[in-house]
Amino acid sequence: MGIHFLLRPIGIGVVFFLSPFLLFSACVTEDKFLYLNKKIDTLEAKTDKELVSNSERMAGNSAEMDRLKGEMRRLNGRLDENSHLLKRSIERDTTEGDSLGEGLSELREQMVRLTLRVNRISSYLGLEPMVPPTEKDTPAAPVAIHQVQGSAKPPAQPTSEIKIPPDQKLYDINMDIYH
Repeated sequence: MGIHFLLRPIGIGVVFFLSPFLLFSACVTEDKFLYLNKKIDTLEAKTDKELVSNSERMAGNSAEMDRLKGEMRRLNGRLDENSHLLKRSIERDTTEGDSLGEGLSELREQMVRLTLRVNRISSYLGLEPMVPPTEKDTPAAPVAIHQVQGSAKPPAQPTSEIKIPPDQKLYDINMDIYH
């Protein structure tokens, strides 16, 4: 059916007339064929090399990506750990700050109560409140000055100004308190 089907409508004359053109137009010389074959082989070799190079680069990139992912996981872990430590530190500092603030306020209240108590006791005993040391007198601790009230007689007032060393004054005051 193949050739007979073609020959019927066109006719035998037309086929014979066109067949030499079809045969000679498809002919390629052997030199051109070898040249084209070599060209195809070189192109295939080049693409194979590029494919190998690309696959090597892709393998290297994949390994680098895996390394970077591991590094990212490690850094995220450290970041989470540091964040947790920072939160704990802030909570601890806040708690300590609150407790220190409470302790400080308690100490202030206690200091006020003790100051009032010392002032009441000093007034009951007839002592003046604590006198802070001056720059001239540099004793180691504040000194309470004895002041006698009521039945006891007041300390004698010197009529003339005699320079008494600060150590002697302290000694005399403390001896008066002792007696």
